[in-house]
Amino acid sequence: TTLITVKTNESNGTTEIKISGHANSRICSAVSALSQTLILGLQAIADTYPDEIQVVRDEETGGC
Repeated sequence: TTLITVKTNESNGTTEIKISGHANSRICSAVSALSQTLILGLQAIADTYPDEIQVVRDEETGGC
């Protein structure tokens, strides 16, 4: 069975989100689109307000 897992951890003013796994192409595409939209949106804010937000990406291979 294939499954996408979304793990979140919120503590001390920090939120971590980890998305892993795989599902059918429609579900995987939807999850990928939402997660990439979040990252691009945060990067756009960071580009506008670099003294207030920083986006650090640790890229790994893989995905859908």
